[in-house]
Amino acid sequence: MEMLFTLFLTLLCIDTNNGAPPNNDRKTITSARKTDEYAETFRSHRLQNSDLFFFGKQPEFHIPAKNELNRRIKVRFIDSSEKLKMEQHYPFNTIKSSDFEQLEGWQPNIFIAFNDKNSSTIDTMIDDQLQSFRCFYVMPSSNGFKINWKYSHNGNLENYKRGLIIPMMPDTNVDIVYYYKIRYLDGVCEKSAEKMNDVKLVIVFENQNFWSVWDKDWSTDGTIANCGVNSSIPICYAKYLDLEQSDNISDAFMLMFGGKNVEAAAIHVTATNDKELKAELLEWKNGLHFLNSHQIIAYQFKVRKQLKKSRRIFKEVFGIAPITLSLEQNNFETGLIDSKTLARNKGPVYVILGFKNF
Repeated sequence: MEMLFTLFLTLLCIDTNNGAPPNNDRKTITSARKTDEYAETFRSHRLQNSDLFFFGKQPEFHIPAKNELNRRIKVRFIDSSEKLKMEQHYPFNTIKSSDFEQLEGWQPNIFIAFNDKNSSTIDTMIDDQLQSFRCFYVMPSSNGFKINWKYSHNGNLENYKRGLIIPMMPDTNVDIVYYYKIRYLDGVCEKSAEKMNDVKLVIVFENQNFWSVWDKDWSTDGTIANCGVNSSIPICYAKYLDLEQSDNISDAFMLMFGGKNVEAAAIHVTATNDKELKAELLEWKNGLHFLNSHQIIAYQFKVRKQLKKSRRIFKEVFGIAPITLSLEQNNFETGLIDSKTLARNKGPVYVILGFKNF
């Protein structure tokens, strides 16, 4: 508390006027400079979020404190051109890359990546000795989804096509439910059910297999029912359809996003041409109330040959390009699951996920 009080006095002493008489232009410049200096001071002292909340209640420091908090919850997008090395350069985890700034105070929670093909190095690029943050990989192949999730620290995040890193955020949960043949445990779902009231979005990656066909408790529908997903939340899925091929790859995952500061929406697209798609997306956008108050990310799940310009059209409407998982038409299926009836609407799906800004 003493250190916080000292810092408070230090900030009050910051003066960028240098004794010059004030005028309107100089006031504007001075205000901007002060804001920058306050932000740099907050960053250099590595304040906890609770301390930044304290400063944010003071009119003089509200904007720089809010900006620093929003910087710490910024989702980082990754594409195939990036090669990031995770290092312990500060007391918290940071990213070092030619295209990334030093992210003081930014702590990764989970890395979610899609890959369009199998990669033999995906299993060796993570150092498991030091656990720090979760890495979730979805890799479609000729015989189903290969899905890995691990903990990473000091590991190279290379050899992926696209993905994102979600940092630690207040009142935000990203949970993984994993089920696999005889390793399925009711306890997993019982634990997850505690957070189900706050779940805003579920993304399912599944492989159809012998067990899921003959015993509904082993299926995705059974898992959703057992976990207590019964509210009107979007559940999108990507499924491998070849029963014979997928019998040996019978694991599946549910990614669940939730918390007080999370909003989500999904749309099952029925458009058959670009014009219809744009109209559908515009109508959907008009009904979303959280686009301006939240940090927005987007996903697209589809099979190939479905509206080839869909990603570009989405960006025209929303201003951001969705992270796309494009699957082989003959072997995969995407769509939305009704959380109440478990009925499935097959086809392309867009997902909007919002994390509340400060």
